[in-house]
Amino acid sequence: MNFRKLCFIAILASGAAAAAPDAAAAGPLTEISTGYIPVCSPGIIRHYYIKSPELNANFTVDVWLPDCYESRGEERHPVVYMHDGQNLFDPATSFAGVAWEVDLALGKLIEGDYIHAPIVVGIHNRGDLRPSDYIPEKAATQYIAENDRNASGMWSLVGNKFYGDEYMSFIANTLKPAVDAAFRTLDDAANTFIMGSSMGGLASIYALCEYPDVFGGAACLSTHWIGNFDYGNTIFPSAMIAYLTDALPDAATHRLYLDRGTVDLDSSYDKWEEIVRTLVRSKGYTEEADNLMTYTDNGASHNEIYWAARVDRPLHFMLKSSDKPYTPSDPGEQTFHVIFQDSSKPWTRVNAFTWAMGVTQLGTWPGTKMQEIVYNGQQAWEISFTHKIEPSNIIFNNGSAQTADLDFKNEYVYDFKGPREAISSGIDLPRTTEQTLLRVEGRTLIAETDASRILQVHTVDGRSYSFVLSPGLNTITGLAPGLYISEGRKFIIR
Repeated sequence: MNFRKLCFIAILASGAAAAAPDAAAAGPLTEISTGYIPVCSPGIIRHYYIKSPELNANFTVDVWLPDCYESRGEERHPVVYMHDGQNLFDPATSFAGVAWEVDLALGKLIEGDYIHAPIVVGIHNRGDLRPSDYIPEKAATQYIAENDRNASGMWSLVGNKFYGDEYMSFIANTLKPAVDAAFRTLDDAANTFIMGSSMGGLASIYALCEYPDVFGGAACLSTHWIGNFDYGNTIFPSAMIAYLTDALPDAATHRLYLDRGTVDLDSSYDKWEEIVRTLVRSKGYTEEADNLMTYTDNGASHNEIYWAARVDRPLHFMLKSSDKPYTPSDPGEQTFHVIFQDSSKPWTRVNAFTWAMGVTQLGTWPGTKMQEIVYNGQQAWEISFTHKIEPSNIIFNNGSAQTADLDFKNEYVYDFKGPREAISSGIDLPRTTEQTLLRVEGRTLIAETDASRILQVHTVDGRSYSFVLSPGLNTITGLAPGLYISEGRKFIIR
């Protein structure tokens, strides 16, 4: 399945909600005690359904309570309302089996005394009706000219059914009063926040604009500014910008978090995200005033594993309890390393192809060429690479024949059937990596590398020198003047 199609499915469904039991009338939260109940750690989850008279439908909601909720019997808590509730805590209920791990992020922030311990209300989406609920209704219906409606692609996206206003009314006028009645909440706008990703990012900033007396802050991750899936279509994003220009609430009493990745679908948000950031700053939302936080997650794509890697940023921004310095988690790249060795397959070359969450990591087919080495006295093939998430699958091939689709294990030796053993120290030839940068400064060779390794330097008459490199900048001295070859490059020591 190609990535764009995967994103299309993810954004439309993002984990179809389980059907809630029928409710006779609008009323309080009704606890669900049968079937699978999402689990978390730390904290506890209570699983409910509630009738929405605005939509004449039942919604499933998960209410996460911090561990201190029971032990501090008089304390009241801020509340964060989050869209796509089935994706927040438990991988067993989440789209594609990966959750935001909001419970883990909050646990660390609470333990470090960085934030006011919140209650989180995860509102499960309605599956196929997710776009109808999440697309800002007024932006589409009032800011797109009638003769542009078909060209916008928005009416076909939602099946001619916009429920954004009804969905926001449900959260503000039905769900929030029920949560405030059932739990010890701080119910004012200054302690009530809303948060989501992709179309949930659109829904979150829409809620802030439509109900500024209810929500004091919104966090919008990888916001789907383009609306539909025609990357070049400017009709909806232009309408959304016009709506925000008119509707953004007073920056003196509201907070806003905006972020995006840079890969695949998230790369299509680049232009519009920058326009929105400029717009909100012109309206008084600024980093200096501490009512705006923006973040660009370089290398991040569009799915839950990337949102989980940076969810502590918006949670801390909205809920921070003091000016105590906080260093957010760094969703940076990790280094991965595998070896393929199978004497029954005497290939003359080997390529590796990996992916995770539908995201291709190592090139396009047939993959990235591996380096021939000798491992424990026998021919083998090795590759090191970096990525922001660990691969889930790997295939080795020689351009025609290939292994099966194998589970990925970092620092493992593979044969044709899969991961065989952890890599030992039995590598007899130095490894090479395209991540090493070489330059000459006078009589010194400067080598910059992202991992510990051995650098092989050759003279034109066949002599070789080996240098142990550490991550970062390395200086190599003592080479006599002359012409040298290393990493496929020629350089001269004078």
